[in-house]
Amino acid sequence: MRIKFFVGKGGVGKTSVAASYGAFLSSQGYRTLIVSLDPAHNLGDILNIKLSDKVVRVSENLYAREVDIEREISRYLDRIAQSLRMTYKYLSVLNMEGYFKVLRYSPGMEEQATLEAIKRHIFSHDYDFVLFDTAPTGHTLRVLSLPSVSLLWIDELMKLRSAILDRRGMIRRVRGEIDKGLPASAEEDDVMKELGKMKEEYEALRNKLKGEETGYITVLNAEEVPLLETERLIAFLRNFNMKVERIVVNKYMPERLPKQSEVMEFIKERFADHEIKVIPYMDRSPRGINALREVYASCLR
Repeated sequence: MRIKFFVGKGGVGKTSVAASYGAFLSSQGYRTLIVSLDPAHNLGDILNIKLSDKVVRVSENLYAREVDIEREISRYLDRIAQSLRMTYKYLSVLNMEGYFKVLRYSPGMEEQATLEAIKRHIFSHDYDFVLFDTAPTGHTLRVLSLPSVSLLWIDELMKLRSAILDRRGMIRRVRGEIDKGLPASAEEDDVMKELGKMKEEYEALRNKLKGEETGYITVLNAEEVPLLETERLIAFLRNFNMKVERIVVNKYMPERLPKQSEVMEFIKERFADHEIKVIPYMDRSPRGINALREVYASCLR
């Protein structure tokens, strides 16, 4: 399965470009899924079909979903609640409900929920291509960096837990059995097992996001601010060994905005080692499968 992320500043046309790819790939017989991760969805408007949090069949070989972040947060919290209750079953007085009410609104929860939505699809093997239409750059960078950051936290937590277990082991050797139910070694500790499981999951996710089967297509307009943001975006992707597949300059209209010609020269100069595709400005935004396939055939092939 191949995975493509469409990334860039808000409003540059990532959704239209992702939808054009999806329309084309499905016409070539590839079973293709487009997933909108942007809370301000407009994928359904562009495909000209009503979408929801569930995967919907758009046409032959083409499927789409607009992720409901609030539902994704609820599913994630339900999953970790079940895991915590099993792991800390000996702490019957732990106030789980109060903890989760606070956790729902904690910093980073939306990014974690977005990552959960990505994880569900990139390991599914149900499609030949999965295309992610992402939120604006800042949110997307936090999501993509989350596996690496989480691994750093997990390593430190495992060290801390290991130190706790070592001390319990010392007490057990001196006093004999310690409080009933308290583990004193990694082999009998559910917390350490859960951390090990989380580490494996995040390592698999991190490797998938920078694997050969995954590519990042940056979309921008020929304007100074999107150009500067794209430079930072590409630097971030390179830093995490994520492959920039190509650059798409959308809504190009130098005859109306002469300044765009100047910015285009900068784009060619600064991204000389990347393939650059150009989509001209259209008075009517492409909507529907046929119009999107025409955009791909004429500009992105």
